[in-house]
Amino acid sequence: MSSAAENGQNDAPYLKNTLRLRSQAARVATASSTEDISRATRIATDAGLALVPLGEGSNVVLPEHLNALVVAIKSMGIKLLKDDGRRVRVRVAAGENWHTFVRWSVENGLYGLENLALIPGTVGAAPVQNIGAYGVEVRDRVVGVEVVSMASGEVAYLDNQACGFAYRTSIFKDMARREWIIASVDFQLDREALVQRDYPALSRATARYRGHPPRRDGGGYQSSWGASAGSRRENLTRAVFLKIRWSRAR
Repeated sequence: MSSAAENGQNDAPYLKNTLRLRSQAARVATASSTEDISRATRIATDAGLALVPLGEGSNVVLPEHLNALVVAIKSMGIKLLKDDGRRVRVRVAAGENWHTFVRWSVENGLYGLENLALIPGTVGAAPVQNIGAYGVEVRDRVVGVEVVSMASGEVAYLDNQACGFAYRTSIFKDMARREWIIASVDFQLDREALVQRDYPALSRATARYRGHPPRRDGGGYQSSWGASAGSRRENLTRAVFLKIRWSRAR
């Protein structure tokens, strides 16, 4: 774990955020593992500072000066936990980019998250507000989360029910927002591609392209990076849907 401390003068770097606000914290620590997060909690306690986790800084409004130790979550990795031939359980580090993980799942024949493509942020941020799009919410696929207590640094595990998921919220966003830092998330994905396309806009989009094969590279969505995020999500899900139909038709 690397850190920048306040030594007479704040030499901590400006905090990365998508709004490009100039914001500096009293201290900044980079956490590349669950153990790093635990150590950061102890450093914050010893320094008498509040602890603030930060992923990619998307959709957050940061003050110019933040009297806290900011933990930049940079942990990476995807680990296979279980595979029964029908369903696969994977553990994903909180620092992984969300859309990169969704693409990885589709490219590896693991389905259930394709409707949530192109939502900004990290995997660790996804359960906080129970991200959702096109009739699918992340809680539908979360088995549980590995968390670190901000008070003690101890590691715990909360199953899906304990996360208190509701529409665009969870315990991490409300009463327990200052209690836990998410270190990794366990997802259950399907081998069979049963794409959820009941959402009206998505249903219309897929209907227009029935019978047309996706690109041979298995993508079908990379050519549309110039489109809006909503359109790109439709394109990715449509590509998955077309891939299913085309494989069944052959």
